[in-house]
Amino acid sequence: MIVGRSWLDSPSVAYHKAHGRLYIYNAEASSDGMVVGVTSHAREVDYLHVAEIGPDPPVHQELELSDFVFVSTEATSEERDDLLLLVNEYRSCFAKSLDELGCTPLMRVDIQEVPGSLPVVCRPYKTTQADREEIHRIVTNWKRYGVVSETTSPYASPVLLAKQAGINRLCVNYRRLNKQTIRQHYPLPDMMEQLESLADSRLFTQLDLASGYLQIPLTEEASKKTAFITADTTGEFNRMPFGLSGAVAEFTRLMQRVLSPIQGLNVRNYLDDMVVDGKNWTEMLTNLRAVLGKIREAQLTLKPLKCSFGAKRIHFLGFVIEGGEILPGTEKVRAIEEYPVPKDVHEVRRYLGLTGFFRRFVEKYAVVAGPLTRLMRGEWVFGWAEEQQTAFDSLHRNLTSDTVQTMLRKDAARTELHTDASALGLGAMLLQSSVEGDPLKLVYCASRKTSDAETRYHSSKLELLCIVWAVNKLRQFILGIKFTVFTDCQVLTYLNSSKSVNAQVARWYDALQEYDIEVNYRPGVRMTHVDALSRAPVGPEESLDEALMERQTVCVLITLEERVMMCQTADKLISTTTTTTTTTYAGPLCSIPNLFASWLCAKSFCRIVLRPPLWGCVPIICTNIRVQKDLAQSHDAKRFGIEQRGPAYVVVVVVVVVEIIE
Repeated sequence: MIVGRSWLDSPSVAYHKAHGRLYIYNAEASSDGMVVGVTSHAREVDYLHVAEIGPDPPVHQELELSDFVFVSTEATSEERDDLLLLVNEYRSCFAKSLDELGCTPLMRVDIQEVPGSLPVVCRPYKTTQADREEIHRIVTNWKRYGVVSETTSPYASPVLLAKQAGINRLCVNYRRLNKQTIRQHYPLPDMMEQLESLADSRLFTQLDLASGYLQIPLTEEASKKTAFITADTTGEFNRMPFGLSGAVAEFTRLMQRVLSPIQGLNVRNYLDDMVVDGKNWTEMLTNLRAVLGKIREAQLTLKPLKCSFGAKRIHFLGFVIEGGEILPGTEKVRAIEEYPVPKDVHEVRRYLGLTGFFRRFVEKYAVVAGPLTRLMRGEWVFGWAEEQQTAFDSLHRNLTSDTVQTMLRKDAARTELHTDASALGLGAMLLQSSVEGDPLKLVYCASRKTSDAETRYHSSKLELLCIVWAVNKLRQFILGIKFTVFTDCQVLTYLNSSKSVNAQVARWYDALQEYDIEVNYRPGVRMTHVDALSRAPVGPEESLDEALMERQTVCVLITLEERVMMCQTADKLISTTTTTTTTTYAGPLCSIPNLFASWLCAKSFCRIVLRPPLWGCVPIICTNIRVQKDLAQSHDAKRFGIEQRGPAYVVVVVVVVVEIIE
């Protein structure tokens, strides 16, 4: 945009957006640079504008305490009010939807490729017509909010539609691009230093950015390299998408730049986790104000549903911090601590395979394990007596002691993740050796049961599930460092070169792209330690896809019906009533229509016209929703379960939502 010489000579200007246009004014500024007034310019027009620059900025709805995942129940009403005033003062620091997502001006990310690399060009994946329409809708919304723009780039990576729990998300397959990208590195904060600095605090606030990667813009050249192709269109990301290698280093660099000026004010961050602490509520809010100020300066946004305030006990970097003490997290060795007592020779053999991996750390291991070893001899009849229980307990104590365990070190000589899967469960161990040649010590171990669906997976798919589950569970430990995965499934050594158009498997591949990972094969006879965990899992079933979706999709595009249901759930009136659901309407319903309808009318919440009588139920309407009369006759009627039955319909004056009042 050309503004003219006289505008360039002006000491300061002001601008605002309205109705899809950008207005620029001459402005008077005080000595500290703050705009104090807007004036006209005698030699030129009072303002210039650029048409169609994008949608108007969102009108932010005030935050409520229910928008956050946790607010201390021990806080007084005055303290909670102070918190609410503070977060609404910094309302622009929170994003509840994609249109509120921030974009920092502090840096732009570039993608450096290996010299001689050629543009990545792929054909679009085949999809169903329904998925094709959904992909087009998502890309259109991305373009509307400036996340994606049109492209003429020679690059074209394919996309898949991932579905989980009613949420649709696009996965762009950047594996070919990542293979020819020079991975950037940036030092991560020291874990022990972060933990020790929290020891004297009593109250903690935990903050999490909303889709943190999407808040970092790309350079023009990098944007062209992120170009993707669908069956109907193409596009390129203006912001850093999920799935690029090196994204962790760039994100760490940004957070260091944002928070380094206030690191002494009781704020700690490790990757995308931020902890603000204080000795009391007032001090915590003071520190929180400083953090929110820096976040606002950087034009970043947090996700309310990932923020908690005033907790006395938190889990951070695998440890529990409470009452001025730093305690080892119980989850780190739970898979061993709760390992069941063997019931036959096969289970004894598996348990000795687990303990034998760490035998060099157990003094006189052969003597300690002797009562268990004798059970595997053919001449012995299996029997579990006191000496076997004593040996079992002794080995348990050794495996959960400091001689076997170690703290994660970012500068360790070797970092390995051992995984194994069976029809019964998944098992994983994170191991490190501080010095090359030294034996591996245990950093973290985990196991969980498989679901009914997972038990029917092909063995290679089940082993891939185990790797992705373990990597996601241990993300805070291994993100940003190079590590090697060992598995007894040789097929998975071709992880980065395999081609899959299965949406679920593609989503798993996508989740691994941000890690500096190498997958190696090791025969099963050398993996007995994790085999034991997978065949005696202690953790409950859990959905990997939901866990990945929760982390990757922080700001979700939702439909009008979903917004209505969210408003109904949050409505104070509705939350005090007994509700049921039917197949014809997705929202809460009253099971006694005449009584409840009369009560609503008496409370002036709605008026009802019945022609003929209402068929059995009255939708409950939120007080923060604007409704339109006679919607039963509109094209949206059937979407909300209002059936047209001949010439006479049910006309409920306040039945469905047309728009949400922001």
